[in-house]
Amino acid sequence: MVSMPLRLVEENPDAVLAEFDSLRDWVRQEARNGKDVDFAENGIESRGRELCRLLLAEFVALSGVGDVGRALEATRVRPVVVTDSEGRSQPAGQLVGPTVILSHRRMHEVHPTSVFGEIPVDRLGYGQRGEESIFPLDEQLALPARSYSYLLQKKLVVAVARGPFLEATRSVHEATGQQVATANADDVVIDAVLDFDDFHRSHPVKPPEERAPLQIAVVDGKGIHMRELVEESASVEHPDGDHRLGTKQMATVAAVYNIEPHVRSVDDIVQECHPKPLASVPVRPRPEDKRVWASLIKSKDDIFAEVAEEMLRRDPEHTKLWACITDGERALRRRAKELLGAYGCFILILDLWHALEYLWEAANALCGKGTPEARIWCTKQLRRLLEGKVSGVARGMKQAATKRGIRGARKEVIHKTAAYFLANKDAMKYDEYIAAGLPIGSGVGEGAVKNLIKDRLEGTGMHWGELSAEAVLKARALEICGDMDEYWDFHIAQEQRRLHGTRIWRPVSNS
Repeated sequence: MVSMPLRLVEENPDAVLAEFDSLRDWVRQEARNGKDVDFAENGIESRGRELCRLLLAEFVALSGVGDVGRALEATRVRPVVVTDSEGRSQPAGQLVGPTVILSHRRMHEVHPTSVFGEIPVDRLGYGQRGEESIFPLDEQLALPARSYSYLLQKKLVVAVARGPFLEATRSVHEATGQQVATANADDVVIDAVLDFDDFHRSHPVKPPEERAPLQIAVVDGKGIHMRELVEESASVEHPDGDHRLGTKQMATVAAVYNIEPHVRSVDDIVQECHPKPLASVPVRPRPEDKRVWASLIKSKDDIFAEVAEEMLRRDPEHTKLWACITDGERALRRRAKELLGAYGCFILILDLWHALEYLWEAANALCGKGTPEARIWCTKQLRRLLEGKVSGVARGMKQAATKRGIRGARKEVIHKTAAYFLANKDAMKYDEYIAAGLPIGSGVGEGAVKNLIKDRLEGTGMHWGELSAEAVLKARALEICGDMDEYWDFHIAQEQRRLHGTRIWRPVSNS
């Protein structure tokens, strides 16, 4: 067996103790010099990183070099995946290739960067002409594909999910002392969210009997400023400098959650829509097991298919009352009916806040913008909508426009609102929804749009490449839903499978 521990340990086996003694001597000296605690804390933080780096290096050295014998037998395998009747991929065994003997042994050194700094890793590789080498220590230590450790990558991904790339790299540098180039950070985040979809498909869910009886989906859209340029780079977030702003591209935002019924009166809802000062707000149930996500790259059909899959995963026997809240976009209504309706009965609800926006436009056109009359008229018609009198509201506003002799653009606004209500009346049975305790507004959806997109991807001067924006949306969804820690463990396991799962090896017997 070859035994070649890390040079650091060979040259100075007491390096860790020596560094600790040096740090302790510094602390004692600065205390005698009368320094304050803030000075000491900063000094210990920065100097302590070197102690931690040496400890991590010693751990790697003590793990050996991956010497498992004089040679390896390696067999290449390829998983076989089939698609079921519902379009989902399922494993169906594996194809096994010929076995080769890897007997050429050679030491290689890599220098991954940890949160404490760079550490050298000496590892033994087994190879043969025309064959890719195998490094058993890489698999034993689960070394990442990139030169940054998994922990450093995770800190970077979390920072990018919370704020701009430049700020993220600065915050990681402040926290760890390690510098990650902004362009490299972009690549790290893109690779880090590769397993986002598989994670959610495999993530365990609570059984239906432990979930609230209403199961709600919300689908909405939001435009994101895109670049004209083709290349992907995190530098697109810089608010100034030489760049060209492209057009907006629509991201589809989705949310699925369970909730207890909340029966309210028409007066309660009118009060929420037109709040009065110091008025009491009724306590409402909170969404449970909420999942939110968004995508620029996937089509609306893809997102609705994922919504349907999530709804079915939570409630495979369809024992809950399903509902989907959208705005009045015809394409969204059609997709909801096709993709959710395929799994059984569900209720399609037009978001009341979208309906109220149209109602206010009609009120301003009919009565004058911002006038007391407009407010009174809007409140009255809102009550009628909540009572299920959608057709009557649509006819009434057109008749009122005719009686008042309204012409031109104001008349077009009123007729547009009436047509919108009539086109969506099947999704505006608010009296029935209220009686069933269903939510009728997409507060969760609006919150998802705000949290996923507005608060992160709409900063001053921000304009995005498609891959970068998609990666940030996924990272932010994981962070918002509190799934980052679980996802990261899943991601490491999946990357290790990609790195080492295509070949099976075992030591060649010495006999």
